[in-house]
Amino acid sequence: MSEPWQSWYQHEPVPAGARCARHPDVGAVLICTRCGSFACEACVATQRDPNAAPSTICVSCAGPWGLFAGASWWAIAAVLCAFGGLGCGITAPFGLVLGVVDLVRIQAKQAPPGGRTLDLLAIGIGLVAIVIWVLVAQRILDPGTDWSSTSDDPFAP
Repeated sequence: MSEPWQSWYQHEPVPAGARCARHPDVGAVLICTRCGSFACEACVATQRDPNAAPSTICVSCAGPWGLFAGASWWAIAAVLCAFGGLGCGITAPFGLVLGVVDLVRIQAKQAPPGGRTLDLLAIGIGLVAIVIWVLVAQRILDPGTDWSSTSDDPFAP
């Protein structure tokens, strides 16, 4: 367990041959501090208690917030920027870049792998937001548009 991100977690040694409770074909890397089940890298989440050190829990124990529990701040910021890009196009590229950077950090074992799903979500939503805003800008800036029409809909042909 030499990856830097794993030092963020308190954990006891995993017995040799232990398998993930959710993925029986994958070897376990950590033990959930809440239920005691084995977890692979994809199933590790972090329980952050302001009065104690972070501890490992499985995504089942993390509950509905499990998507965010094992993610780095880069992944959370990426998805927030990408979602913001749907309403304000300028933040979409930031979400896209943050998502890609965090995926590279995960690949290099410099960030917890729990943020992979958020990073992919941020990249997808960021791309959709960029396409939407390019189409809107093209429609608004089209020199052939007759803006003197009496139509109430500025996007009507």
